[in-house]
Amino acid sequence: MAYARRHWFSSIVCVLIVIFGMAAALTPTLFSHLAATPALAQTQSQAEDEPDPVDPYLYTRVQSLRKELRLTNHDLASLGCTQETASLILEDLKSWCAANQSQLDGNQKAINNTNAAIREQIQLINAGPSANPGSKATSTTSAVRSLSDLEDSLGKRYKQRQAMMDSLAEQLTSRLNSTQQTMWRAAKDNAGLPDRFRYAPTVTISQRQAIATGLSNRTEQVTVASVVEDELTWSQKQIVDTARTNRAVYSSAVRAAEADTLPTPAILKDDSVNVDIQ
Repeated sequence: MAYARRHWFSSIVCVLIVIFGMAAALTPTLFSHLAATPALAQTQSQAEDEPDPVDPYLYTRVQSLRKELRLTNHDLASLGCTQETASLILEDLKSWCAANQSQLDGNQKAINNTNAAIREQIQLINAGPSANPGSKATSTTSAVRSLSDLEDSLGKRYKQRQAMMDSLAEQLTSRLNSTQQTMWRAAKDNAGLPDRFRYAPTVTISQRQAIATGLSNRTEQVTVASVVEDELTWSQKQIVDTARTNRAVYSSAVRAAEADTLPTPAILKDDSVNVDIQ
């Protein structure tokens, strides 16, 4: 005790040296842990935020259907779909394609094969007697009969496919309100019309002819806007204006829904990669 009282300062210095030595030894480990923790948390957070990857074939199939059904980003925004509604529609399309993929593929393969057989029969018919000099009449008659049978078969295949599309459309319709349903129906009916007229409901045959004539004669005075003004009724123009306004308001929400629900697979971000749909 007497020694400690006489050398108290030296004792304190020794204790401090030991403490600082331990701190120096632990500091690199502590700081590396503290630095790694936010980075690890950020990585985990990014992994949790990343949408689930989509199979490239399924992605391509869904995007093809969206074009056919007039449910592209452009269409969904024009209909006034919120991010929630757009996400629900895209989820429905993904689920439907996944469940019906084999049936779709089989139907499309049958259509492709039948079309190829039809082209072959047409070539035989066009070649005429020179194709089979030994059996001219029989060969031509048989080819014509085969062509008729093939065309009937092709018609049945297309009807089967249309029935599938109608069933899908009925399911998707429940996601839309009455105004959106009217606009979507018009978009499908007006597939051959320019974008400006796409959502105009109940376009008549005479209107279609007038629109085609007006657009073919466009000048500085005759613009698309003037054709819209001249050929569409007041109620049709109201819907067309609504679609244009909706696009400005909802486009970003629809793109966000697609990025979250139907993200582009990494392999398809390379333009040189092509996923073929038979």
